[in-house]
Parts: sequence; C-alpha cells; structure tokens
Amino acid sequence: MGSTSDQTDDEKREALRDRVRDANRKLNGVAKDAGVQKFGIFNDAGYKGLYGGLGAFDIKAFKGIPSTDDLLDRCGRAELAMNEFRITQTEQKLVRDRTKDERSAVDAHYENLYPAAAIRPIVRLWLALQPVKQFG
Repeated sequence: MGSTSDQTDDEKREALRDRVRDANRKLNGVAKDAGVQKFGIFNDAGYKGLYGGLGAFDIKAFKGIPSTDDLLDRCGRAELAMNEFRITQTEQKLVRDRTKDERSAVDAHYENLYPAAAIRPIVRLWLALQPVKQFG
C-alpha cells in the first residue's frame, strides 16, 4: 500500500483495526501482569466505560451484530479510533499506577476517569447519530 492518502476508506479502516488488535494484545499483557485472570470481565469493563454502561453483548444487540462476531471487526474508523484511545489510555494507567490486582485493573478499565469521561458524551452522540452499519 502507498501513503495513507492513497488508501481507500476500507484500507484505512483495516489498518486501524490492525492497530487496535495490537493495542488490545499489549493491554491484555499489561493486564495479565497486573493480576487479571478474568479477561472477559476486564475487556467488557472497558466497553462499559466507553459506551456508557453497555457491554459488548449489549452493543452488538443495539447494532444488530451477531453475538459470534468480534465487535471491533464491525466498527468503522471513528469508532475504532475511540476504542484505540480507550485501550492505550488504560494500558498507560495500569503501568503508571503499578496496578497489581484484578479488581483495580477492571475498575481502571471501566472508569479510566480522565479519557473515558471526556469522550463518553461523544460516543453517546455518535451512536445516536449513526445509522447501523456493519463492516466485515
């Protein structure tokens, strides 16, 4: 692929999805070091923090995405970017705070007070304004 400006929207979305996938791997590694064992609960806490209390199951139901599909595989670029921000900020918080227990890690992923609180209203507005569009 050429420069970003030469890429189609689908190619840009795929490149961002790859970055989000890598960021999630890094976050899960940091979370494991912090004592997380229940990764389903940990990851859902991040969604709930970003999407105003909606977990992955609820978001999929809202968007009409089959429960067996990966939610992030069905997100557009703007939504992937919001999730990348959530993921990278949580990773940094866990490292910065030297988190060493599962409950604190889950709470951090849900609350992550500064970035999540700042973008949560944007996510709510974005979800309300977007037609349900599925990628994949």
